[in-house]
Amino acid sequence: MSNKKVLARILLSWRRSSCKISCKTTRQDYSVHDELVLEVPPEVWDELQPIIKSTMEEAVKLSISLAVEISAGKNWMEAK
Repeated sequence: MSNKKVLARILLSWRRSSCKISCKTTRQDYSVHDELVLEVPPEVWDELQPIIKSTMEEAVKLSISLAVEISAGKNWMEAK
């Protein structure tokens, strides 16, 4: 499965999960190569961080585990 397909499945899984959790407070801003940039209000970050990580790790079943790294910042460069 190509990286593009994996990312597309992760995005679909995240959209479903985010709308169940708090559709009005989170949104996907854009993706860059193999990275997703999400806008999450600081007051719900601690609650959503583990949900985001597990949703992305479990979106696609592969013979190896997907490694998901999550970070936060006021902008993309600060979050890196």
